[in-house]
Amino acid sequence: MSQYENYIKDFPMRCKELYEELHPTALILKKEVTFMLMVASASILIPFERLRPTNVLDPIHPSKDPIIFKKHADNLKKLLDTNINKSLLWPLDLKYWMYGDSAEMIFDPNYIGDNQLTEMSPNHKVANIFFIIRNALAHSNIYTFEDPIKYIFFVSWKKKNNIAIGTKFIRVTTDEFRIFINKWLKFLIDTEIDSFTLWEVLKQESPEELAI
Repeated sequence: MSQYENYIKDFPMRCKELYEELHPTALILKKEVTFMLMVASASILIPFERLRPTNVLDPIHPSKDPIIFKKHADNLKKLLDTNINKSLLWPLDLKYWMYGDSAEMIFDPNYIGDNQLTEMSPNHKVANIFFIIRNALAHSNIYTFEDPIKYIFFVSWKKKNNIAIGTKFIRVTTDEFRIFINKWLKFLIDTEIDSFTLWEVLKQESPEELAI
């Protein structure tokens, strides 16, 4: 297997190629949701964590990819700050994207009724969807519902002053989540690479040390 050119575009492209090639086999084996979650975990978490916006509590990724792949990082920030209906993820059929929250610290999809769920608004920011999905995949807070599986629940902590006070969650159909993954991959793959080399980044940050 050849070396990855990068984890921002090349890695997601390989995920997409594998998904398209092996999805028919997963359908035959009746493991399509498992396969989709495998692809989603890798193709969301790895590029996102390397590009994600930073703050005092969440420093830049050690790879410096937000600087090296500045165009991708800038586009990601714009995407997260955009209303769903004005983003490249649109159209999503939001009647299949339901949102809820609870003061309970334990989550069981069998006890979540439709009266506890609200249809996602097209005016919600993409970040409202994305961070719940990201947190759920990163912390193993995913739940499936019905047999055969029809819905996936993605669950994240609801916090106040950085202390968990309950949960917030999204319920989405497997078909709609598949559309979401494809659009996310398209976003990464279609953005042109306009990168600095790591040497150029280091040179900008500490030119005196590198000159020695």
